[in-house]
Amino acid sequence: MKSSMTRLVGTLLAGVAMLVVLAACGGPTGGTTPAPATPQPTATSRPTPTSLPTPTATPVPTPTPTQSAVLPPTPTASAGGNDLLALGKEVFEKKAGNVGCKACHGISGKGDVGIGPDIRGKTADDIRRALKESDSPEEPGLMAQVVTNLNDQDIEAVAAYLAYLAEQP
Repeated sequence: MKSSMTRLVGTLLAGVAMLVVLAACGGPTGGTTPAPATPQPTATSRPTPTSLPTPTATPVPTPTPTQSAVLPPTPTASAGGNDLLALGKEVFEKKAGNVGCKACHGISGKGDVGIGPDIRGKTADDIRRALKESDSPEEPGLMAQVVTNLNDQDIEAVAAYLAYLAEQP
């Protein structure tokens, strides 16, 4: 029973991860549209005169492209224990439930994926308690399946990383 539940949750998490990836890419066919075909010149076609813009003394600024997903900055040693934060980032992005906390809470922990809530403002004690209590048989659910592969050091590290994320814009 537990094995089939674990398999079901794993499949569900993999499906969610695929949906996130597809949404980020613009759907199953990709986010780009092919450019319209440009008519090729023929022997009978004539070029159409076009007017060129008149140069101005003031250069026109080029718009800066925006990034669709803003990644949190990499933790620094001054943020509190480089090794602990590096492990916390690893757990948050990849290890928890074999897909990482980001699968449900978003890469920034803001809950912007639409599955899990914003967990950035929580205290380290709140995070530890939520992870440890969700692993108890009295509170079964998705989180209980996700945290089964985490040890106490992983939980401490992810709590430190989320405290670090709470300080980011």
